[in-house]
Amino acid sequence: MIQTRTQAKAGVETRGMVLRLERSSIHDGDGLRTVVFLKGCPLRCQWCSTPESMSSAIETAGDTTYGTVMTVDEVMAEVRKDVIFYFHSGGGMTLSGGEPLVQPDFSAELLARAQGEGINTAIEPVGPVQTGGTDSSESQYHVRRLQTY
Repeated sequence: MIQTRTQAKAGVETRGMVLRLERSSIHDGDGLRTVVFLKGCPLRCQWCSTPESMSSAIETAGDTTYGTVMTVDEVMAEVRKDVIFYFHSGGGMTLSGGEPLVQPDFSAELLARAQGEGINTAIEPVGPVQTGGTDSSESQYHVRRLQTY
C-alpha cells in the first residue's frame, strides 16, 4: 500500500503507513507538537519505545489495530487542527516511528507540505537506513533529502 516514487510522479496520491498521531507532545521538539508515528523499522532495538511500529504492516492484537494507510492530505488535516498551538508555543509536526526513512517519499512530502504551510518540522530518525538497492547510495540520498527539512 505504500507507494513508490514512480507512482508519485504518475500523479497517484502519496500514501504511507501511519501507526498513530499524537497531539500535544512536549518531548519531541520545541513547543507543542503533533507527532506522526510511522510504521516500519529495520532495527529491532530491545529498548524501543514503540515496538508496535517495527513492522510496516497493519497488525492486530486482540481488539487493537496497529497502523492505518493514510494520505498526506489526511495526515495534514489532523496536523492543522493544532496550528494555533504551534504558533503560540513554537511547536509543529515531528515525524517519528518506526523509522521515517523507511517511507522516504511519504515523509518528504509531509515535511514539504507542513513547511509550505509555515508549520515547523522535525524528524526523529534512527540513522541512515538501507531502503533499497544493494549499496548505501539510495539510503544516503534519503538522509540528505530529509535533512533539508
